[in-house]
Amino acid sequence: MNQTKAQADTLNEAGILTALNFMGSWVCWGNYTAVYPISTDAKDMWLPISRMFSWVGNTVIQTFWSKLDKPMTRRLIDTIMDTANIWLNGLTGSGYLLGGRVEFLADENTTADLMAGKLKFHVYLTPPGPAQEIEFVLEYDSDYLSVLAG
Repeated sequence: MNQTKAQADTLNEAGILTALNFMGSWVCWGNYTAVYPISTDAKDMWLPISRMFSWVGNTVIQTFWSKLDKPMTRRLIDTIMDTANIWLNGLTGSGYLLGGRVEFLADENTTADLMAGKLKFHVYLTPPGPAQEIEFVLEYDSDYLSVLAG
């Protein structure tokens, strides 16, 4: 079915990704997930941000899986944090994130959890959101008529 940009915009506003042949080529049209507009939490409502959260989550699991069953020492905690923070800094430097960090917070790591061998790292990250709209305002500026006077 062929659709107009306005129809594609209506689908996008309902959280439905569609394809649009606009300006001579097919593109995916829509950045919202199906949870929008019920939720406006950036990590849940935007497809590119949701994908980045999933990718970062999967990557840290794969990267640090080898640390399981290692002695739970401060060195292990610092190694995990340092490695993850260096990686997130690289993603930030490459423009894939606006910023990111990993912390080991005392209130998220109770004595009971530590005694049970459970470590919890808190990952903060901000992927850039999509440029949903770009608007240009055109205005006639009569001051440029001065070039005619010489």
